[in-house]
Amino acid sequence: MSYTYRDFEWIEERYPWLGVAYCITLVTDCESTELLDALTGHDLSSVTGLSAVNEQSWDYQDCVGTAACGTAALAIAPNNTAGSTKRILSSLSTGRTAVTLHRNVNAVSRVCIWTDSTEIADFDPLLGESALIEDRTVWATLMREAGLDPEQEGPPT
Repeated sequence: MSYTYRDFEWIEERYPWLGVAYCITLVTDCESTELLDALTGHDLSSVTGLSAVNEQSWDYQDCVGTAACGTAALAIAPNNTAGSTKRILSSLSTGRTAVTLHRNVNAVSRVCIWTDSTEIADFDPLLGESALIEDRTVWATLMREAGLDPEQEGPPT
């Protein structure tokens, strides 16, 4: 089964901090505790559930939530860049794939895809600007897979 961004529109409605800034990271063949350790590297308080993460995120910039997604792990870091550094993504992707979507408070977005410690994509999903993807057809293909039309005039719906 494949998913597009439309399958996840409920997240921003339910968790308003995602409309401000966030970093979402998905790592294949990874335990959620391993992902949490990689993203934090230091002791943090612990809460359970997305509602608790939602409440904590307004007060704590180091808030990171992780969950198991089948054999993958998903991390959500509100108001944080926790999964977007090359050092972390290179390490996390060894022998597997890591995908990160980061959006800062200025609404600048970035998608990074790493496979086996190699960065294969780094681009702004809405603008298609990338220092890594020189061929815009690669970006266009990734956007179509996510359910967006890169040929659409004006901002995406």
